[in-house]
Amino acid sequence: EVLRLDAKNIIAYTNLGSIYASEKDFEKAGQAWQRAAEIEPDSLAAQNLKLLEQMQEDVNNSISKNTNKDFIMDANR
Repeated sequence: EVLRLDAKNIIAYTNLGSIYASEKDFEKAGQAWQRAAEIEPDSLAAQNLKLLEQMQEDVNNSISKNTNKDFIMDANR
């Protein structure tokens, strides 16, 4: 409702992102925080977005390392 009345309300986008994150819907959380960061680059939402991106990078790196370990282990059999 708030965003229909004020499409540039960064508090609403920040809160919306936090709600999505608490529900483990990180894609939608990132989208909400991205919109807030576009409006105000130094906002809390921009900081949250950076943390989310770092978490995703860490997960991807971990998956990649584990996949490489499995490949190496299989190759040594």
